[in-house]
Amino acid sequence: MTKLIFCVNWIVYIVQRLYFLREDNKIFEAFASCLAPTIFAHQFYRVFTSVFTHGNLAHILLNTHGILVVGNWVENAYGSIFYAFINLWLLLASNLMELGFQLSMVYVVPVSLVDLSFLLQCGVGYSGILYGLLMIQVCCSQEKYLTVLGFKICYFLYPIALIIATAVLVPNTSTSGHVCGVVASFLLMNCGLSIFIP
Repeated sequence: MTKLIFCVNWIVYIVQRLYFLREDNKIFEAFASCLAPTIFAHQFYRVFTSVFTHGNLAHILLNTHGILVVGNWVENAYGSIFYAFINLWLLLASNLMELGFQLSMVYVVPVSLVDLSFLLQCGVGYSGILYGLLMIQVCCSQEKYLTVLGFKICYFLYPIALIIATAVLVPNTSTSGHVCGVVASFLLMNCGLSIFIP
């Protein structure tokens, strides 16, 4: 299953580069998860298509590397069937949580307190799912600590540290999408949904 997900991501990226990016990034307008078209124009297919759409070569390289490393670990731990279910859950839950968060910002928070420019931003890529898979790996690991750049951190905090590092080092990163992936995996592992996986 990991190899299939890896291949689908690359095939979509190659098709995206060959056909769609000749028209000034129209791919994002058509397939990305953006609040306005997804919710208000009822284009719910974007919840699925956005995870296979990537912004550039570095984006697809990082995500597919993560798919091979973390995805293989989770698939080996749970088997292909449950791994497919986990990916589907993380895809749906993390994307819907992010859209729900954006929607709540529109209707709950007073306009004077929030910059609504985020409504124009679109989420793409498999990284929300990857952060969820990473959290599952962390929850199931026997390791207590991990050394990152010479710093010893609690293994459980590694996904959070990685989210912060990514937000600082990589511009235009969907931090909320990454956090939603972690929250979705936490719900899967700890809040009753674990009955669906061994």
